[in-house]
Amino acid sequence: MSAVPEEYVGERWKRLGDMLLDARLLTQGQLSEALAEKERKKCFLGQALVMLGYLTQDELISFLVKQCKIPHINLLDYVLEPRIVKLLPNELCLQYKLIPIDQLGSILTICMVNPLDIDALEHARNACPNLKIKPILCSPEHFDLVASRHLVTVKTDADGNPAKQEMSLASYGLKSQPAPTKRPAITERSAPEPLPASDADSAPSDGSFTLLVREVLGELLNTFQGPLQGRPESLDQLWLSTDHHTVQFSFTLDVSGSICYVSPPVSSVLGYSPEEFRLSFLDLLTEHPTNSILRQALTLSLSGRHRAPVEAELRAKDGLPRMLVIALIPVFDASENVVAVQGIARDVTRRAATEQLLYRAATHDTLTGLLNLRSFLTRLEETIALSARHGTPVTIAVMNVDDFTRVNEVYGHEEGDSVLQQMGHILKDTLRGEDILARSGGDEFCILMPQVRPEGGQNGMERYREALTRARFVSKTGETLTLTVTIGFTSIAEATAVPDELLNTARSLVRRGKEAGGNQIVVGD
Repeated sequence: MSAVPEEYVGERWKRLGDMLLDARLLTQGQLSEALAEKERKKCFLGQALVMLGYLTQDELISFLVKQCKIPHINLLDYVLEPRIVKLLPNELCLQYKLIPIDQLGSILTICMVNPLDIDALEHARNACPNLKIKPILCSPEHFDLVASRHLVTVKTDADGNPAKQEMSLASYGLKSQPAPTKRPAITERSAPEPLPASDADSAPSDGSFTLLVREVLGELLNTFQGPLQGRPESLDQLWLSTDHHTVQFSFTLDVSGSICYVSPPVSSVLGYSPEEFRLSFLDLLTEHPTNSILRQALTLSLSGRHRAPVEAELRAKDGLPRMLVIALIPVFDASENVVAVQGIARDVTRRAATEQLLYRAATHDTLTGLLNLRSFLTRLEETIALSARHGTPVTIAVMNVDDFTRVNEVYGHEEGDSVLQQMGHILKDTLRGEDILARSGGDEFCILMPQVRPEGGQNGMERYREALTRARFVSKTGETLTLTVTIGFTSIAEATAVPDELLNTARSLVRRGKEAGGNQIVVGD
C-alpha cells in the first residue's frame, strides 16, 4: 500500500501547499523555501510559512477553517478534564502536538497544531480504536502553554502511587521571578511599593486575561509560605502594575469559602469598601441566570478544580447591576492541599451592554422592534427540525398591506413608518404566546405558528386580518387611516421543507391574493 501524504484534505489527499498555490496565496518559490524550512525545523508546513512571513497566523487559520473545513478554537479558553486528556499517551501528544479536549459518545475531539498530519491521526486512532477521532485546529503558542500544565510526566512515590506535584510558574509557561527574602504584612492602609520596571515589563503584553490570571497565580505561589496569613506583597504590587489590563480588583477566599481579603479598588467598581464587600459578597449577587454558574465555579475551585473565567452580575452600592468577569484559581500547598482560592474580577458592564445592543440590532427590526428576517428564518429552521422529531405540523404566513405605496405617497414615508409601528403593536397584541412574529422588510410581516394545522392556521389568519381591518391608524396630523391586508399561508407536515422555499411559497400566495383584489387569505395546496 502506498504511503499517504503527510498533509491532505478529505478524499483528495491534496497537499496543503498545493491548495495554497491553487488559491494564489503562495508562489512556487515560496512554497519550496517553506518546505525546506519545514524539514529543518521539523514543524507543520503552515508554521514554516508563518515563520518565514509568507502568511500570518490569522491567514493560516482562516484558510484551514474555510478551505479545509477544519474548525478552530482558542485552547486557552477551554477547560480540560484530566480524564479526557489521559485518553491519549502524553508522549504521543507531545510528539505530534495534539491533546484530547472532549468526548461525546464515541467521538473524541482532539486539538492539533497540525490537523492535516495523517501520521498523527493514525497513531491517535490506534491508541483509541473504539473512538472516532475528530481533529480541530489550535495555535502552537496556545498548545505549548496548555501542554506545559497538562502533558507532564507523572512521577510515582515508593508505593507506585502518583506523586503530588507543586504548581509552578514554569507549569504555566511563565517567566520565573525571584521570591522576596522578606514578606512584610500588607494592610489596606499601607500602600505597597511599585514594581521595578523589569517586573512590570514581564506582565503579558497581548491583553490576554487568561494569561494575566495565570501570572497572578504564579506570583502568589512564588511568595506563598505555609497557611495563608494575610496578603502576599507581590500580588498587591502586581495589581498596581496592571492597570492596562483592565483588571479591576482581586480577592482571596479561605478554605471555608469566606473572603479574607479584598483589594481596595473594589470601591471604584462597586462602590463598597473592601470590608463591606468581604461581608456581603454572595448577598450582592442578583437573580441573573449566569450567577448560578459562578456558584458552581466557587464550589469547584474550593475542591481544587480549575475552570474558565465566568461572568457574574452583582448589585453595586448605587443599586445598579454591574457585570463582572471573575476568574477563580485554587491555590495549593506543597502537599497539594487547597489552602485558598484567588479571585480576580474586572468590570465588563459596558462591554456586556454593547454586546446586548449589537445582538438586538442583528436580530431585531429597528423600526418595529420585532424579529428581523434572519432571526425568523433561524427560528423557522429550528421549528422544522422539532417538527420532524415529534411529527407535528408547522404553519407559516406572510402578510402584506394592500396598496401601502399610496400611504407613503400621500402622507410621506415618516407617516408610513408610523403605520408599520402601529401594525406591529396590533399584531403582537393578537399573537398567541407560542407564535413567532417578524417584520421581514417593507410592509411585509411573517408569522410562524408551531404545531398548528391548516384549519387552525386559517382561523388564526382571519383573526389577524380582522384586527388590522378594524384598526384606525392615526397620523401625526390627526388624520385617521384604514388599511386592509392580504395573507398567504401554508403548512408542512414533513421534515424536507427548506425555510427559504417555504417563505417564498407563502409570498407567492400573497401575490396571487393581491392579483385577485386583495383583502383576503390565500391558503396553500
